[in-house]
Amino acid sequence: MALGAGRADVLRMVLNYGGLLMAVGLLIGFPMALGAGKLLASQLFEVSPGDPAAYAIVSVALLATGFAACMLPAVRAMRLSPMAILRNE
Repeated sequence: MALGAGRADVLRMVLNYGGLLMAVGLLIGFPMALGAGKLLASQLFEVSPGDPAAYAIVSVALLATGFAACMLPAVRAMRLSPMAILRNE
């Protein structure tokens, strides 16, 4: 913000970085979850190891949690005064 970025730019930057990390986590975790589901098939109760609804619900829940976790630092960064940041640096 001290170099001309607006509050919306700061919010977008933090959310884009967090969204990238969440997407990478889902891309890595999805195949691992499929493999773990096949290994633990006997432990699953009334859910098949490849149930698309279960994967969709868990993915949406993880994305919502990740978005909420990104919003706190983003809002905090938006509220900072550029002069106070420059004074502390």
